[in-house]
Amino acid sequence: MVWLDVYDREEDLAFTAGLMNGLGSVLIYMGDPSAANEINQHIDETHSRALLEINRLGFTSEEVCAELCRRWKFSPELIGTLAYCGDPMAIENAPLSAYVVHLARFITQSQRRGLDEEIMLASFPYPVAERLGLSKTSIAENLSEILALESGLEGLID
Repeated sequence: MVWLDVYDREEDLAFTAGLMNGLGSVLIYMGDPSAANEINQHIDETHSRALLEINRLGFTSEEVCAELCRRWKFSPELIGTLAYCGDPMAIENAPLSAYVVHLARFITQSQRRGLDEEIMLASFPYPVAERLGLSKTSIAENLSEILALESGLEGLID
């Protein structure tokens, strides 16, 4: 079944990109800790990380991560996913996996900030979700279940 192979590749691609997408931020911290700290201090509802990174550094952490993967000779699909996951709507034909990673990052960051479901739903990136075929209704109905999922990786840092 060809469609199943494609699905499996997309799923693996999104999973791998999800694991790797923070590497750009790590490299920025390593290269310029004061700039990274300044950026983190100013992130809020009106100042996105990407905008702060561009204003302070001239590039985004997604671009840094994608460049690292380019140098490591990873697949163009993974590189594209990582390059565009910060704002997949900004480019025509961004990989669907970039949309998936974008939503996963939104949910994770919202949880880390302690936002409740109502606030998350009010600021949810619905255009990104709609590109994946997810409606506002389905997101509202399933958000509790999604938030209850755990990666199983938490025990690795104990």
